Amino acid sequence: MAGEEFEYEYLYKALAKYANEHQYPLAQQAYEGAGAAEKIHAAILKEAANVKTYEGTTVYVCPICGYVMAGDSIPERCPVCGGPERQYEKF
Repeated sequence: MAGEEFEYEYLYKALAKYANEHQYPLAQQAYEGAGAAEKIHAAILKEAANVKTYEGTTVYVCPICGYVMAGDSIPERCPVCGGPERQYEKF
């Protein structure tokens, strides 16, 4: 979990800032999206550390950016990259 937290709290923010300062808007957007995905990964890992099983919980992963969603209610579009729900991989 510490690695995930480091990535979204420091690494991707620094990379996005660098990309912005050097006028690479697509790189900035990619780093910001990756940071958002890592924040969700960290939250899911923290939750997983406190439960013994995920029985009954459906997990969806956006194949475009790796954003992870858990539960029965999922958005029509990925909140990080905008990928459509039909592309989500169900686990």
